[in-house]
Formats: sequence, C-alpha cells, structure tokens
Amino acid sequence: MGWPSERSTCPQRFEEPALTTLLTQHVGDAPDSLPGSTTLRFDAEDSPAVLLHDLGDAIEVLYVRFMLSASQADGGTCVIAGGIGDDGRSTWQLTLNADNQSLTLNVAGTELSVGLTTAIAWHTVEVGLDASADNVTLRLNGIERGSASAPTIATRYAWLGAAFVDVGLAGVIDFDHWVLATNPIGVPLSTPTHDHAGDPRRWLVIYNRDDDDSAAWAAAYRQRRGLAYANLCGLSLPTDETITDPQYQNLRQQIADYLSDNAMTGQVVGLLLGYGVPGYADLTLQGPTPLTSYLHNDASHGNLAVNPLYQATITTRLLASDYGSYRLTGRIDAPDLPTALSLIDRADNLLQQPLAHDQGADLLIDINPDDPSVGPVYASQVSDWALSQLRDRLRLPTVIFDSTPPTSASGEAVVWGWRDAAPSSSFFATPAGRRALCLQFYSAAQYATTLRDASATDWLNTALRAGYAAAALPSRPFSLSTLPLPATFFEAMRQGWTLAEAWLVSQPFIRGGLQLVGDPLLTLHLPKEGVDVFGPVARLDQIDFDQPLAVLHAGQSQLQLALEDAPPTGGYARYLVRRYDAMGRADFACASDYVALEQSHVIRPAMPAWPSFDSWRVQVVADRLVLTAVWPAPLRNLAIDRVQLQSQAEEESIAMIDAIDPVVGQCRAVFSVDRPTITTRYRFRVVQGPATFDSPWSAWVAPASSTTASLTLLENYP
Repeated sequence: MGWPSERSTCPQRFEEPALTTLLTQHVGDAPDSLPGSTTLRFDAEDSPAVLLHDLGDAIEVLYVRFMLSASQADGGTCVIAGGIGDDGRSTWQLTLNADNQSLTLNVAGTELSVGLTTAIAWHTVEVGLDASADNVTLRLNGIERGSASAPTIATRYAWLGAAFVDVGLAGVIDFDHWVLATNPIGVPLSTPTHDHAGDPRRWLVIYNRDDDDSAAWAAAYRQRRGLAYANLCGLSLPTDETITDPQYQNLRQQIADYLSDNAMTGQVVGLLLGYGVPGYADLTLQGPTPLTSYLHNDASHGNLAVNPLYQATITTRLLASDYGSYRLTGRIDAPDLPTALSLIDRADNLLQQPLAHDQGADLLIDINPDDPSVGPVYASQVSDWALSQLRDRLRLPTVIFDSTPPTSASGEAVVWGWRDAAPSSSFFATPAGRRALCLQFYSAAQYATTLRDASATDWLNTALRAGYAAAALPSRPFSLSTLPLPATFFEAMRQGWTLAEAWLVSQPFIRGGLQLVGDPLLTLHLPKEGVDVFGPVARLDQIDFDQPLAVLHAGQSQLQLALEDAPPTGGYARYLVRRYDAMGRADFACASDYVALEQSHVIRPAMPAWPSFDSWRVQVVADRLVLTAVWPAPLRNLAIDRVQLQSQAEEESIAMIDAIDPVVGQCRAVFSVDRPTITTRYRFRVVQGPATFDSPWSAWVAPASSTTASLTLLENYP
C-alpha cells in the first residue's frame, strides 16, 4: 500500500497529561451531541478524506484510538486507518466492511477481525502495535477483542480517514476523538458533574453484545439518560437467565477489567444490568440469587453480609468517595424489548411530572404479614413507620391494612407490604393511577426467579405488567433482618435521592436474595403541597417548626385531634397552621386559636386558618365580624409598623379597610369590621418599613342570618 490518496497535517489540539500522548485530536463535535457534524467525514459521493500525522520518528510502541460511526454505509469496503514506515510502506491497516459491519486489522498478513453492533451508533476502536515484541491488539469499546503475535514494523506516519474505497461503497462514515499514544488509551471519558450517584456518568450499563436487542436497549437508555458511550459496557454473555458460579466469576472479572483498563474505577459507583443480561446466579444451595444482590460489593463469594452503608436515619447523601468497595446496582429487563423500553418511559413519566394526591398517587401499606408469628420481627418496624410523621411527610393519601389484607389496588402509586400468596388476577384493578413502586416482601413461596417469562405470576412480574415503573421481590428464602426499612427508604426518596441510593442505604444486610427492578436513576417528585399543624403550646413563640404535630397533604381538609394532643382538662393551648404551595414554599403568615379539653373530648372553637372548608369560622358580635391575624413569632423582632386588613368584594378590586399598630413584642392583631352585605374576601398584610408581607391565606365571607359566618379557604390563593 502506498500513501493515502489525500494528506493533511493534523495539529495537536489538546493534551491528556495522564498519557504519554503523541497526538490528541478532537476532529469534530462530540458524538453525544451532533454526530453528523463531525469535521472528519467520508461521504461516498465525494473524494476520500484523510488526516495524516508525522510522528517525527519511527515509533516501535504505538496505540491508536478513535471513535467510528459507520452504520450509514454499505456496498463494500475501505481502509479507514493505518500506519506508514520510514520507507513509505504500509506497516498496518484497518479495513471496514460496511456490508457486514466488521473491522479487520491486518499486520504483516496476520488478521484480527471484530463485528460492530449496529444498534450502537458510535464505537471506540483502539489498535495497539508493539514492534519490539511483535505483538498487535484490537480493542473495541474498551474491551480487547483480539491479539496476535505478528512481525510488526515501527510506525512513522499514522493516518485516519477513508482510502482504497470499493466502487460500490455508499453512505457516510464519521470519525472523532483521535488519539495516538505510547501506552493503552481506553474509551473517551466524560467527567461527572456531581459527586453523588445521581449523575448518570457514575453508572456503568452492562449489555449483551451478542444480542442486538440488548444493544438496542443500551443505546436507548444511553440517549435517554445522557450517558457517554464510555458508560456502555458490552460483554459476551450467556443467554440463560441464571448463570453458574464460573460464569458469574467471569462476569465479575470482565466488569472489573473494563473499569480498570479504561480508568473508570474511581468514577463508577453503580452497575446497571440491562435487557438480555443474566439476572441470577446459582452459587449456593439456597437457590438463584439476583446478580444485583451479589454485585453490591467486590467479594467473589459469600451470602449475607453486613451493609456498612446502611443508614437507620437519613443524614447526608453519599459521595462517590464514600462507597469504598461497595456499589449501587440496578436491573432493567423484561420478556421482550418493547416491555424493557417501556420501563424507561415509565421512569421518564415520573421524572417529568410530580405525583399529586388527586391523580391516583396513593400509598398502600400492608402492615400485617400472613404469618403472625413473624410480626414482631419486622412488621413492627413497618407499622411504626406507617403510623408516624415520616410517612405523613410524603404527603400522599394513605391506605393502611392491618388485620385484613388488601384485595386490590387501583390508583396506588406506591405499594409496600408482604403476602405469601401470589396476587390475584384482579389485584391490580383498573383504572390505574400513577403507578411508581410496588415493593412486596414475604417469607415463603412465589419467589421471582425470572423476568423473561411473560406469564409469571409472582408479584414482581405482575406489578411490572400492571404498569409500575419499579418493583422489588425476593428470589429465594431470606432472613427478616435483611429486609429494607421503609422509614429509611422513603425518607431518602423524599429528599430527592435516586431509587438505587434509597434501596442500598435502607438494607441492613446485602446479598440476602432481594432484588429491585426498574431504572436505578429514578427519583420521585413527591407532593410538596399541604398543611403542617403545630402545637399545642401556650404561646406562639414556643412552637418548634421542625416538629409539627401533623403533616397533611393537599387533599386533607380536617385534622381530628387526639386527646393526647390536646391540653389538660380545663386548660387551653395554641395551635398554628402553616400551608405549603406546590413548590414546597411555606406561607409567611400563620394563624392559631385556642383548643380546650372538656369532659374527655376536644372542643375546637373558631380557628382563623384551620384547613377545613366548613370549620374555619369568624365570630359575629353585634352584627360585626371579628377576624384574628397572626404572623410568625420571628417577625415580632422586626418592629412591625402596621397590620392592614384587606377586603375584596366580588368582581371588585382589593381595598385596605382597616389598619392596626400592633403592640410591641406581640404577633397577633384582632380586627372588628361590619358584616358584609355581599360575598367578600378578606386577607391581611404586615408592614415593616418599606417591606410588606402578604398573608397567603384568605377567605370569602358570605352574608348569613346565623350568629356565625362560614369562611372558605381558597384552594388556589394568589
């Protein structure tokens, strides 16, 4: 072979200090953005395009890496890269066969060939040449696919492009990220933008390169989550759902080699097993165990292990440096490719649109196991959470089952419980709501040992078929001590952690046979709108805003006070109500009133801001309205100048009808105004210097003949 048909000097654009780099050439736009706009493009309708670089001297050890996109070409072959010696003769050449999408490396008559997966748009190609050892290697997408001993001549010139093109070749071939070095290079990395596992660049997606559908799923997931091509790891894997011990050890080693060879060990904290990848390993007499359970740490064997990342109480979000030898895992699989892709769509739906209490976003909790003898071990932890304020903070309407198990679920977004029996055919009834998570744990029977059987009747497969974005279930007998704690899991989700993070930190032990299927990067936008009730206290400045008495979601209009939450018989106490909007922003002004306990029942007098449509009343005295305005105690120290009462009759503008100079050190003002003759809205404003603080709550008062006027709290206040 002689010189390529076209030559150009390729300038050095930037350096990679970690490599003994001879040339790093970004020849076009990053392939993750606009592959079609790369600078180096071969179009069969035009003349061949070639870049040539003079190494200065003949190099005995040379590594050449570039990214290639050739799926739009067919009809023949062309040589796309090569080397030239001091004497002008070819030292090596790499040929693309566009018809069967393969590459062949030829060095002194020795050939190494590898096929290209057409579902993956861009491939990282790396050729290694060692003339001192007469050795050549061919790596594709970060994995060595062939090596041979061959007489190798030192290279003086390296070139990239398209030459010696078949007459029938048609279409387009794109190149990018060209690197020449004297040591192995690896895949082009994309630097993470976050230190926690919510960054997709900290995940490695495993797919089966021998399965075109598996590669197609990986390509779709990469594009949807914004991963770099480096984060796709295609391995040659068995097609069986369950693998043997030697096959598992080989899988572990291949993953470790990929991370090490491509300098990703410190970057990656999560492994996602994709469609077409085995899901279980049978290493012990206990039965098939999910690979995601085993891959949580680097140990080659072993079952139950203490989880050092478990958090009984959620504190700070884990950083990449906190994981050590442990990692997050996830799995997305299904009986067919469309179903596997639908799991990505379901996660997208939840990522893009917050859950809402009026859209079937309910929480179903089954706190009673089928076997009452095991209740105290784990059920008490579930019931304690189910009845606690931690559950209330999710602001989801909740249905709790105790003695009677649930028989169906129609609009539940989240299900947490345990049943020994398989779900009935009518359990997931229609119409479906915003189905997000279904987590069912039990101690016997109906384990999920495959995701590839479309007729499987276990809870995991049934929930996924019913439209849930993620589901969890054991695959074999387990210890109750290994079950994840809902308090930890849901608090992590509430704080915006990913599904994989919440799953890992909520498990006291790992390798216990539990599995979670669904997008590990899923986060739930839980509702923020609702009302917090604080008290009872003698004075408003005694309220601890970190410890509300009750947390209500937006659909709750009343709160029944328990006797233990009320003052002693004959005593009085203050309760304060604070409302939150859809963004989670608290209203600045709050209101409260007295609640007394008499004759063993709670007496609830008028409350100016009680979150109930029919119980927020204003006293009428001598045909006048008495309205109480209360603002947060911290404002008391701001030297409030005035408190204004505003009114707005129907179809009229807002007007200030009264103002009070508050007593220094107080945060309460009482207005007395004439009873309106037409329906009128009232609200108040606190004035401090040039600043004003509008009460976000307001009420419409309708004329009435009774001694009280009923006030209605607006759902959508300005």
